[in-house]
Amino acid sequence: MKKDKKWIDHKGQEVPAKYVDNYTKSKEKVIEKIFAEAEKLNKLLYNFKMGSFIQCDQLYEQMFAINNVEKRQDAKGNYTLYTFDKSIKIEVSVQDIIDFDDRIQLAQEKINQFLEMKTAGADQDLSLLVNNAFKTTKGRLDKARVFSLFSLNITHPIWSEAIELIKKSITTNSTRRYISVSKRDEMGKYNIINLNISSI
Repeated sequence: MKKDKKWIDHKGQEVPAKYVDNYTKSKEKVIEKIFAEAEKLNKLLYNFKMGSFIQCDQLYEQMFAINNVEKRQDAKGNYTLYTFDKSIKIEVSVQDIIDFDDRIQLAQEKINQFLEMKTAGADQDLSLLVNNAFKTTKGRLDKARVFSLFSLNITHPIWSEAIELIKKSITTNSTRRYISVSKRDEMGKYNIINLNISSI
């Protein structure tokens, strides 16, 4: 980044412009230009997303009012809107963000206790399945892998206690809203217009 005709390097040291080669100066301009455009697009997408939610929600509420139907307070707010010829559809969905509290660690200990006692390390497949279920990525458990333990046909009391602990550890910390816009093709299939705005 330039500052008063000097350049600041990654260590925070100022370097006089005469010691910076022309390629680096040209590269700086291109990168800063692309970054500025990316920031502008990000803001446009954010405004589009929030504006779309507002307009779609107004239509959704209007539908209930026109038909004199009272909307349930516990309704999640998942709905789909179509154009008259159904060539375009907009889907608004709400997804719970599920996590686990501290009891998941107790469940893991229970399951390890079960494995040591029951299999004595003999059932490598089961041990691998359990280890994979509790493997973390960036400090977070994979919910699908943990929930896969529910389907195992194991009736031992210690295993049952562990499964109950997992169920009790499940928490819903927040919800996230999504919106997708699709266009129907000649074959009748809806193709999503890819904006990748779910994380914005």
